[in-house]
Amino acid sequence: FRMAARDARRRTTVIFRMPARAARAAAQALGRGGGVQGRATGLLGLPWLRQPQSLLAHAEHCRARCEALVQEAVAMPASAAVLHKVDQISESLCSALDVASLVSAVHPDPEWGEAAASASTMVGTTMARLNTDRRLNDALLRVKTSPSVRAALSEEQARFVELLLAEFEADGVHLPEQSQARVHALQGRIAGLGSSYMSALTREGAPSQPALSNLASAALDGGDGPLWVPSALVSALPASVGAALARHEGLVLLPDEESVTAAVLKWCPNERLRKAVFHRMHSVATGANLGTLAELLDARLDLARELGFASHTQMALAYGRVAGSEGEVTSFLSLVEDSTRDKLDAELLEMAAAKRSGRLGFGGGSSALGGWDVPFLTGALKASRWQVDSREISQYLELESALAGLSGLVSSLFGLSLHEQSLDYGEVWAPSVRKFALVDLALGSQPIGHIYLDLFKRALKMPINATFTVSAGARRHPAETAVSERAGPGGVLNEQAPLALPTVAIVCSFPGADEGAAEGARGSLRLLAHADLLTLYHEFGHALHALLGRTEMQHLSGVRGPLDFVECPSLLFERFASDWRVLRRWATHVRTGERIPEALVANMHKSTGHFVGYDTAVQTLYARTDLCFHGSSPPSRDSTAAVKALHERAFGPKLPWVDGTNWHANFGHFVSYSGGYYSYLWCRSLSAQLWHERFAEDPLSSSAGADLRRGLLEPGNARVPTAMLRDVLGGQDLSTEPLLRELSGSGTLAPHPDEL
Repeated sequence: FRMAARDARRRTTVIFRMPARAARAAAQALGRGGGVQGRATGLLGLPWLRQPQSLLAHAEHCRARCEALVQEAVAMPASAAVLHKVDQISESLCSALDVASLVSAVHPDPEWGEAAASASTMVGTTMARLNTDRRLNDALLRVKTSPSVRAALSEEQARFVELLLAEFEADGVHLPEQSQARVHALQGRIAGLGSSYMSALTREGAPSQPALSNLASAALDGGDGPLWVPSALVSALPASVGAALARHEGLVLLPDEESVTAAVLKWCPNERLRKAVFHRMHSVATGANLGTLAELLDARLDLARELGFASHTQMALAYGRVAGSEGEVTSFLSLVEDSTRDKLDAELLEMAAAKRSGRLGFGGGSSALGGWDVPFLTGALKASRWQVDSREISQYLELESALAGLSGLVSSLFGLSLHEQSLDYGEVWAPSVRKFALVDLALGSQPIGHIYLDLFKRALKMPINATFTVSAGARRHPAETAVSERAGPGGVLNEQAPLALPTVAIVCSFPGADEGAAEGARGSLRLLAHADLLTLYHEFGHALHALLGRTEMQHLSGVRGPLDFVECPSLLFERFASDWRVLRRWATHVRTGERIPEALVANMHKSTGHFVGYDTAVQTLYARTDLCFHGSSPPSRDSTAAVKALHERAFGPKLPWVDGTNWHANFGHFVSYSGGYYSYLWCRSLSAQLWHERFAEDPLSSSAGADLRRGLLEPGNARVPTAMLRDVLGGQDLSTEPLLRELSGSGTLAPHPDEL
């Protein structure tokens, strides 16, 4: 009963105001509700979720219900009914974990967060035990090995059996009891180490007394605490970042937060400052994670060997991935590298020459290009060459209009519409959270799903960009209901409660003070950086995948599919956020009302592709590091030396490795994408082919949208992903050529900037 991991992303935002008339028009286009709170309910509209302790009661209820369902399943004769019972177990586990994970990530009350974490542990323990339950495995085997029963199964039911049996095998159900105990122990250790690694990425603390930091020293070793610097050094920061920084008598505190350090590296011309921030980002603040990472890699290798594999990557690829082998993955990465190698060399020379010239606003004279130079130089060179200022683009990307634009896009493609809903008392966890109904226009005004939007960072909210599935889109068996919806207050089962619609929550970390409902969500109108818009479209692609699922088995619904497939719809949706034919329908200047110029979008495309060689090299470096770490001989004793060697392989002497740094101790994808980081580029290749074959000529094509909905979004993981892709492509074989043409050409879409 495994669940697909989701990545965490970060973005930046700029805040402006929008004319009242434009705001009213955007609200009308969205069909917004009055926003008046009505009757009291539980969190997420779940009647049982009214207090933190309810999460613990629900976790215990999940355990008891799963055990009852196991007893029912194993006592049944071989038939499709067994599969429905097993799917109910999966749904019980997934719904409990999904809700607890969301609450843990977003709730501002520590008591809720602690209860959610404890509930996740309880459900995880139940899941680990069930994953090696021989009774369930044998019940599924009886279905598989009965010729008459197997012949009567649908394609989806047969796939469900095969995937579940593979998951049981992957968790060691076939092993002797003693070996199973070792597997359970290793899985628990891996989960604990992963949690410790991720916890270290959230760094807090500041000097008790503000004092000017020694940048010269910090540029060598990162310093001994968060940096206090003269305010003049950070005057170039975007207003949304600078306004949130603590200040004292002409000094500014730069906290060890990724959004702040990334902004400093991109916008601040002072090289000593950038070098100091770079070292803090990649050494002092995360160095303690190296030991945790070493233990994590060793534990994963031990688990793989216990299960009969030579490496963790081999084990990961053996179960449910689109890629068939590590060799296939490395060959794909080599193709990508070869297509951009000449571009990378030219781009590194261009950066070094720009630094030597000193013409971009900071003292030159040094030919040595450092990692701290790259964000600043690439941004400045793009702006200089293409006359594109991200702050200018933001003037056209107001949030309310962007949401109205999303509604218009799904109307054109799928015959759907977004309508904002009023909220019941107690339904959301923060004043700025909003709720939208996804309506199928062919069915009238009846919602087919709900989306909660929680877009802005705030205290105690996890700094992520992710989509959480609260309840999956699936055609449930008549006798089945979702445990999360049928459990009453305190987790008591209510058999008469109606089923809820599929529901997701889109959680982002866009900067901007959350000042409450009036100012945070609706009163203060916000402009998005284009990277924020890409994030919104990306997560909305995941949301549609989850909400439009129409599988028989919820275990196969929506994003519950292979890691190297589930990012395909979301990456495809990013492309709509960069197409002028889509943007021109809603993107107007916040002050003048001018429609976004085609030339501006064209230059934005050229700017995005300007350093595609470097951007792609970073992605392949991450992917190869991930494969190295999860190979048959992980470099746990000296991971930094291994990463340095991979860096030098990727960039050579033109961009030297920075001694004393360890970015790999600050990379959460090693926890959630172990052996699977290649999936970003892999899915980008799949989405590139879909775009060029079906949407490039007409991004608003209703026929292409209908094929995508029926052929890819609704089936979820109920069919083999490659077969679904070929169907949407009209029978064509899958090919990397569209992506390779983009990467080797000019003015094309580069990898998403937040993946770099």
